[in-house]
Amino acid sequence: MTDKIAIVGAGLIGRAWAIVFARAGRQVALYDPDPLVVPAALETIGVNLGDLAESELIADPAETIQRIEPVKNLEAALRGALYVQENGPENLAIKQALFRELDRLANPGAVLGSSSSALRASLALATQTSFITYAVPLTQPRASLAVARRARRRSHVRGNWSTRRQPLCPLTASALGLGRAPGRRRR
Repeated sequence: MTDKIAIVGAGLIGRAWAIVFARAGRQVALYDPDPLVVPAALETIGVNLGDLAESELIADPAETIQRIEPVKNLEAALRGALYVQENGPENLAIKQALFRELDRLANPGAVLGSSSSALRASLALATQTSFITYAVPLTQPRASLAVARRARRRSHVRGNWSTRRQPLCPLTASALGLGRAPGRRRR
């Protein structure tokens, strides 16, 4: 498995995540179920990267955008991905169906992440972001990949809350109706 990142959903938040990971030197597969969205997203990402270069926040926008590969299907996006960032609509039924599909198709060692702000489950499972995430280093993809690797190692010790060998976060699995969550720990 490589350090490839799969971005599922190429709307405003998906575009921001694609920029964040591409700026960090990662290969990014950008997918959206609507085939018209990805070409428009790449155009917008190009404009955003140009703005970053103009503000001297990025040296080479062309090099960064080359790391973002448009893909036509979910399987291609997930193939070889270490981390999958879901950016679907704020609809629990849609997210549940999408996570079942991600869980089925993603590599056994892949970590599945979700961007959500309106769903109650987002308190435990989502990485909050804003439309300017690509401009302000609010997230640290290299640190996130290290955290993802640690989570993978620990998950096998704590139990499996997923339908696959690589479990989802217990709270994510519980929130999405894919398993149970462990009891709350007191500090």
